[in-house]
Amino acid sequence: MTEFDHYKIINTVCWHYELSFEEIIQPQRTRLIVAARYSLFYFLRRHTDLSLSKIAEICNKKNHSTVILGIRKYEDEIDLYPAKRKLHNQIEHNLLHGNIVRVNFDELICEYEKLI
Repeated sequence: MTEFDHYKIINTVCWHYELSFEEIIQPQRTRLIVAARYSLFYFLRRHTDLSLSKIAEICNKKNHSTVILGIRKYEDEIDLYPAKRKLHNQIEHNLLHGNIVRVNFDELICEYEKLI
């Protein structure tokens, strides 16, 4: 595991989802915001030494159980959906190498719409 400053992770996830940090941590539950939030939980847990409780605090959530649930759902989604896996890999690549590669959101949205 490579550790990063949590600000770098927040900025990277926000950039890839084209959302501000304020939008990600708001209580709104649109698909894009929830996807970004769960992604943020995952990368903060994987690439920092922050506790689950601290991640919840940073992301304006009540407690660590919200973070655990989000990480589990995120891991399930990247296993099930190729577009989600592609976005995950792009964020991971950006964190590790600093190269900016942006996901095609149309592809990601089409994949989510198939679930409805």
